[in-house]
Parts: sequence; C-alpha cells; structure tokens
Amino acid sequence: MFGPIRATREDPQRMEAQAITVEKAFAAAEEKFGELVARLSAKESRRMTHSELESLISAEGREILRRLLQGHLALRASEEQSRSRLRCGAPTTSSAHTTAVAPAVS
Repeated sequence: MFGPIRATREDPQRMEAQAITVEKAFAAAEEKFGELVARLSAKESRRMTHSELESLISAEGREILRRLLQGHLALRASEEQSRSRLRCGAPTTSSAHTTAVAPAVS
C-alpha cells in the first residue's frame, strides 16, 4: 500500500507514493491508548473522582478514536492511489514481461 505522495530529492516535480502499512497507520492511536493506560495506572489517578476519571477517559478516548479514523482514512487513501495507478495503465511488476530472442544461426 502507499501513503502520502511526496516530491523526490532528485526531481521535486516527480512524485512518489510512500508505502504505508497497517501498523504504521494505527501507530498513533496505539501510542495514545498506551499513554491513557499508563495515566490510569498511575497513583495520581486513584485520587481522582469518578467524574474526573470519566472526563479524562472521554477526552482522551475521543482523541484515540480520532487517530483511529485518521489511520483508517490513510489506508483507504493508499488503496485508492494504488487502484488509480492501475486504472491509468501504470505498469506493475506482475504485468511486466520480457521477450526472449533466439540467437541467430550462422
């Protein structure tokens, strides 16, 4: 799959898609989730009221959901870019072929 399109160093006008994996797409959401778990595990959180905990989880949870949506949209965009290249007739490794030429007989 492919990610954001960026200009190359050699030719700023030439654009190349950068590979994106499922792991990369959702890494930001996983990182934020880990931060929330660590915060809830800390001694300070045990002194919070139920209302304060609910507010924390609500706010941080929305951020996690936003990052999950962003990761999903990045994957979707990658797939659309791949399909677009195929529709435009861009060569793929599976469609490339070579023709063998028999040596001339003397």
